[in-house]
Amino acid sequence: MDDSLNDGKKGKKEDKGKDEQMLRAAVHYIIYKISEEVASTTNVKFTKDVIASLANHFYRDFATRGRDLEHFARHAKRSKIQPDDVRLMYRNCPDIVAQADVALTKNEKEKQEAKAASKPKSKVGRLNSEELSNSREPSVEAELEDKNAHDGEDGAEGEKDPAQDVDRLNDPEPVAHDFMDIESDF
Repeated sequence: MDDSLNDGKKGKKEDKGKDEQMLRAAVHYIIYKISEEVASTTNVKFTKDVIASLANHFYRDFATRGRDLEHFARHAKRSKIQPDDVRLMYRNCPDIVAQADVALTKNEKEKQEAKAASKPKSKVGRLNSEELSNSREPSVEAELEDKNAHDGEDGAEGEKDPAQDVDRLNDPEPVAHDFMDIESDF
């Protein structure tokens, strides 16, 4: 039998064992820190055996919950665990579901903001003068040039006097419309 195949499988098992040991150590350290915090605020002291027992319990509990989440996702024919799987697991704990929903909403907002920030800005409304002149019709361009020429002069003809607008509004002559030409028999 080829020993190189067995070495590959053995290497993966060793890596998994090392990862598990590191994870167990991390859980133990967190339980130790929490026990120190509780001991500083109360008169309760934890022995090393109690801390180890709590760490072992929480590690097994988290491993079981992780497997349950995997099963929920697999049952839904998915390969990734989604927030709905977490909601299903904690369906009898409304406080945990509410906290998870808040965290998920915050996470979704951060993802949307990051996605919006990473999108390239569109060039709509940001044409340079050469692109703008190439995109216009010649008649529109001529009108704009005439307007710009008049705007630069003192007492420019392009500008309207606000007093003339007021006079036009106060003009007693009615504006004739097509519908006003109809005679009525009232």
